Amino acid sequence: MESAEIKAELQALDITYSILADASGFNRSYIGAVITRHSTSLPVAKVVAKAISKPVRQVFPELFKREEKQQKRDSQVDALRQRLAS
Repeated sequence: MESAEIKAELQALDITYSILADASGFNRSYIGAVITRHSTSLPVAKVVAKAISKPVRQVFPELFKREEKQQKRDSQVDALRQRLAS
C-alpha cells in the first residue's frame, strides 16, 4: 500500500499517529517514518497493519522482498548442489 492509502485507512478509523504511538509504545515520528518509507521496521509495520486490519505483507510488501529473494537463492543453491553431487 502507498503511504497515502495507509494514512487514509488510519484516518477513516479515526486513528492518529499520536494515538497509534501511545497504544503501541513506538515514537510518533518513527511510525510516520515507517509509513512514508523513510525508515523500515517490521515491528512498527506489524502495528500499523494490525491497526488497519490488513496483513502486514499487503501493507508493507517491500519488507518481505529480500526474504523471498533469499529463499529463491537458497533453493537454487540446493538444487545445484544436488546436481553437482551426482
